[in-house]
Amino acid sequence: MTTGLAPCACREIHLCSLHRFHSLTAAAGLPRIRVHDLRHFAATTMLNSRVPLAVISRAMRHSNLSTTTEVYGHLLRHVAHDAVDVIANALHAADQVAATAACDDHTATT
Repeated sequence: MTTGLAPCACREIHLCSLHRFHSLTAAAGLPRIRVHDLRHFAATTMLNSRVPLAVISRAMRHSNLSTTTEVYGHLLRHVAHDAVDVIANALHAADQVAATAACDDHTATT
């Protein structure tokens, strides 16, 4: 992305914004927060909101999905729970179909 500004001007804007950010967090009584902490916060918030990992990976500008998985994979507990729920629901549905079929077969033979 090109800003059209000289590199030194971009650096001054960045430093000014960073100083303003630190002033606001200090005024709010928050501990010092690094910009990188905000990056992790954004990724974690997206994960907890069930945004697909591929979308998060692109938003974080990771070069590949495995980087996102390595960094944030420990936060994907809900994905494992969802997978177990899907399997449980499928097995329950199969049991219902089998029970209905068995009942139909028993009714047909009596």
